[in-house]
Amino acid sequence: MKRIKTSSSKLKVGFKGIVYSVDEDVLGVEYSPETYNFTFRAGVLKGDVGVSEASGYNRDSVLIRHALPRLGSGVKINDVFVYHRMTDGEYDDRLIVQTTDGNFFNTKIFEEDIWHAMPYPYTKERVCGVSYNYEGNDVFLMSSNDIGLMIYDGEQATKVEGGPGFSSIAIHYERVFGVESGKENQVWFSSTLDPTNWTVSGDSAGYVTFQDECGDCIKVVSFLGYLYIFREHGIYRLTAYGDQEEFSLKKVFTDTGRIYKDTIVLAGDRILFYTDEGIHAFDGYNLAKLNVEIPKIFTPYTAVGAYLENKYYLACKIDTHEDYDVVRTNNCILEYDLKEKSLSVLAPIDAIRLTPMAVHHATDVLVVSGTGETHRLGMIDNKGKFFSENTVKKYRSPYGDMGTARVKIVRELLIDTDHPVTVIVTLDGQDYTYNFEGSSRGQKVFVDRAGHKVGFTLTTSSANAKVSSFIVKIDTL
Repeated sequence: MKRIKTSSSKLKVGFKGIVYSVDEDVLGVEYSPETYNFTFRAGVLKGDVGVSEASGYNRDSVLIRHALPRLGSGVKINDVFVYHRMTDGEYDDRLIVQTTDGNFFNTKIFEEDIWHAMPYPYTKERVCGVSYNYEGNDVFLMSSNDIGLMIYDGEQATKVEGGPGFSSIAIHYERVFGVESGKENQVWFSSTLDPTNWTVSGDSAGYVTFQDECGDCIKVVSFLGYLYIFREHGIYRLTAYGDQEEFSLKKVFTDTGRIYKDTIVLAGDRILFYTDEGIHAFDGYNLAKLNVEIPKIFTPYTAVGAYLENKYYLACKIDTHEDYDVVRTNNCILEYDLKEKSLSVLAPIDAIRLTPMAVHHATDVLVVSGTGETHRLGMIDNKGKFFSENTVKKYRSPYGDMGTARVKIVRELLIDTDHPVTVIVTLDGQDYTYNFEGSSRGQKVFVDRAGHKVGFTLTTSSANAKVSSFIVKIDTL
């Protein structure tokens, strides 16, 4: 009888991250072509990315929290803003929501409160807004094409006569700057210290007009002493310290790829944003594409970014192999850890808007979620749930022939997991399922199944699952 030569190997499956650009047949078993609701933390797979109910804070401690009030039945949100203010020497920051039916509500962040209906304005257009100290009072400026510019003082909203309507607004060296709505090739600036003065003159207000190939102006950002004007295909830097006669404008970046407005976020010493070519970082002078693979994003116009503690979050729509009868604006949140250089995907979920909430000693990222008649406010956290429901966590290894057409016999699975998990071994299209309990010790199961093509899928619904290692013993004939 002819002796069959057999080679034995012990493979460590994962957990080095997600790779989308390499075909599964040649992708190393240490990488994953598809992972949801797991994070990669120093070689360990953890189910700790999630969203919880939004909460407010105690004035003295971020650890003491209270639930923010829930929105009423049928309330759907266009956008959320943080209104920074002090009252009688105490923190009195507010959240402002604009609803899709044109109304505005606010609630206190540092006290248990309800949602208070705000007076005029009324608009179904998405507004832009920014906090500002005007004549010693903390006010909130809000603007859109149909309402113009409004000043909200916490009680009343006053229309600025003659003020432009903006699609993006920023405060820079005591002036208000904004992209004029309906004329996205113009950026206006107010008189110094006076957001009510828009009379064009050499020592008061004025505007900058663009007529080149870079497309519409989409956002203005005050950053490191300059005002940066983001356009669809480029970035300009405006030096604007005081006297407008000394203003100077310089193009610092241009590209054929489109920059998406709502993905532009301040991230410490740089600005992060998404373009048709991927996620980019801009330090005020140089632009660099981040070396991170992300899934293909559909309808990138709905993508929304946020930044918190070395992580860039991007709510967007990707192919999650989910039920397409569910209509979602965005069906996932991508979390890119800039320090660890690892990507995690929270999906499938509803994520309409992301809003950073940085108030004195506390910082969180708010999430507007909902597909039905009522939207919810949540916060990104590390509890492995989407509000009250545990997320289904999935890690899939490449499915292929491992570089050889020879038959593979999967002998054993060895796993180190703190929580119950299910491992599916796929051999030539046939699935074999094995369940493991959570344990402080490593566990082993015998498989003894053969096939030419091999793949492994690990799933769990445990809220804080942690898998330290996953090893497979294979004989190749």
